[in-house]
This record gives sequence, C-alpha cells and structure tokens, in this order.
Amino acid sequence: GRLLALRRRNQWRYPRWQFDAASGAPFGAVKKLNEVFSDAGLDSWTLAAFATAPQPELNDRTPVDSFGDTDLEPLLLSAHRAVAELKR
Repeated sequence: GRLLALRRRNQWRYPRWQFDAASGAPFGAVKKLNEVFSDAGLDSWTLAAFATAPQPELNDRTPVDSFGDTDLEPLLLSAHRAVAELKR
C-alpha cells in the first residue's frame, strides 16, 4: 500500500514520518519500501524499525531522512540489503 500502518492493540497507527510536513501527502518512497518488505514476507513493524535506523548506504542517515531525496536508488539499495540480511 501507499501507507505504513502499525497495529497496536486494537488500533491502527500511521507514523507521521511517512508524510511530507509541507504538503501532508505521503512520500512516494513509503510505497516502494512497502513493496520491498511485503514481497519478502516481512511485517510493517520490521519496515518501521528499518526506516528509523541509520543505514550505511545513506551515509548513516535514516531512511526517513532520505524520503524527500530526488534519487531514491540509495534508499532502495539499503532496503534490499536489509531484507537480504533479515532473510538469512
């Protein structure tokens, strides 16, 4: 999906970091990350942990910090690497 939803108890939560603060629209990168993680059978909590942790391919920035970047290739490389490591 376009958004990341986290289930906590009986409620769905939508982390603020997936929305552009200026426009309120979701970042396109979130949909791409959802595809990478769901295709690998990983849940939304795993994606949220990845998105908020510094990644070497992003010069130790978090994926959330890179959502507004024009070039999403480093973000997607990082996601694929993380998924491969988690699936070992």
